[in-house]
Amino acid sequence: MLKRRGARLGGNTGPRVLRLIGMDSFILSPDVLQALRQADIGFYGSALSMKDMKLIQTAFNEWHKDTQLPYTHISKILSYSVGNV
Repeated sequence: MLKRRGARLGGNTGPRVLRLIGMDSFILSPDVLQALRQADIGFYGSALSMKDMKLIQTAFNEWHKDTQLPYTHISKILSYSVGNV
């Protein structure tokens, strides 16, 4: 529905709306992207390409399956794991 009816849903607007209405989703904040790069999943860019998005989705799916944690929790854990320099 968001894809069909939504307007101006660039960036993290879509995932934030999904999270707001109670759906499990991850948000690709700068800290999460940095943690994903440090996790060495094969993603080194800015998450703009389809290849990068597939690598990120695969990593989240595997972590979700292994830990049984919601995507929201995994996203938050990743963001908290990046230290500020």
